Amino acid sequence: MKKTTLLLLLSSLLFSCNLPSYVFTDNAVATGLDFREGKWLLNEIVDPTTSRSTAKNLVVKKLKDRLGNRLIYSNDSNSLLLPKNIKSNPTKEILKDLKKGSGVDFFINVKINVISNSLSDINLTNHRFNENLSKSVEVLFEVYDLNMPNIIYSKKVLGRVSIAENNNSDVNFSASTTKLVLGCLNKILRDIEKKSIK
Repeated sequence: MKKTTLLLLLSSLLFSCNLPSYVFTDNAVATGLDFREGKWLLNEIVDPTTSRSTAKNLVVKKLKDRLGNRLIYSNDSNSLLLPKNIKSNPTKEILKDLKKGSGVDFFINVKINVISNSLSDINLTNHRFNENLSKSVEVLFEVYDLNMPNIIYSKKVLGRVSIAENNNSDVNFSASTTKLVLGCLNKILRDIEKKSIK
């Protein structure tokens, strides 16, 4: 028992875990959503942090729980006429074209951006050289009413992990950029859950 306690104490002194933080950076449209009616189109989610579709799977699962078969993922439907790579904050003309080409009522646009990635998941750098090492990702989640056409929900979350200034450890563990993206998405999806009409 004493050896185990001593080992745990020693490992906590030698290794350091850096916890991520998630902050809303933009509350342009802070109201909730009304999921009771309409067809919803989820734009292709491009995640630069991984080739797997973990971000897409998380968003589709959470929205399918609310919308069922009223949610269409753009890459899963061959019958939709959609422009390629719709950027954030599309023009009214693009929104009108989306309505004509898809026949849906609502359009969901998720954008993922890696801001910095100078910190590895397991960092073995001497603590004297650990200044300014960090990972940051930003996730934007927009929802448009195509019948109006205008934006009805917009949130941006910054996920960040860095080595603290007073950290004297030579071994540091931190969340991957993929985990930061999923953390940002979970924060946004919890906000939607809390504010929306079921």
